[in-house]
Amino acid sequence: MSLRADVTFTARDGHAVTTAAILSRETLDGFRSGRPVQVRYRPDRPGVARIVGEEDEGGSWLPVVLGGAALGYAGYGFLCKPGEPGPRRHR
Repeated sequence: MSLRADVTFTARDGHAVTTAAILSRETLDGFRSGRPVQVRYRPDRPGVARIVGEEDEGGSWLPVVLGGAALGYAGYGFLCKPGEPGPRRHR
């Protein structure tokens, strides 16, 4: 489960930056127990930040499911004659 949290960090130029970031419950529990959390950000836009290790959290299955559905639809269309329900019968 991913959580959205306000994260405050010090940028390289010494300024404190607060921004929203996605993190897992495990990362939050580790932070609460004293484990440091690394933040990756764009120096030209420090408000765009990610927690290291949380970059791919939660979004990787959507393209796989959509791609599979598209391939299934295309395969069904290839096997069916236009205007006739069901697969073609090859002789």
